[in-house]
Amino acid sequence: MTALAVPPAPGATQPRPVPPLLSPAEAAAAWIAGAVPVDLRTTAERRRDGLLPGAVDDPEAAGGRPLLLVCADGRRAAALAARLPTGTASVVVGGFAGWRAAVWRRWGEVLLIEPDVPVTRFFRALG
Repeated sequence: MTALAVPPAPGATQPRPVPPLLSPAEAAAAWIAGAVPVDLRTTAERRRDGLLPGAVDDPEAAGGRPLLLVCADGRRAAALAARLPTGTASVVVGGFAGWRAAVWRRWGEVLLIEPDVPVTRFFRALG
């Protein structure tokens, strides 16, 4: 997995810590386990590429649950993760396109092989 470079904050002499990186498949599994996706894309990106079901746009709306930061290319997600308390957020590598592919693939598997997972959560997340 490729590490994201996080530049130092303005005026800082030390680089920011590199946030945890999750593959889209790992992020999909974390979402199913209760982590909250945070959509950091612009309004124009959302209009162009579609919404991220179940996502919030404010990390504080997650109620203390682990955060999955998603943006178009990872730069905004990495910058935000570096400012949040350590261990609270992970960056989804591959951005929105990777997330979308992994979540749909994972939900298909869940619906087929894990009948105990409430299907209502899936449909509620699709909103």
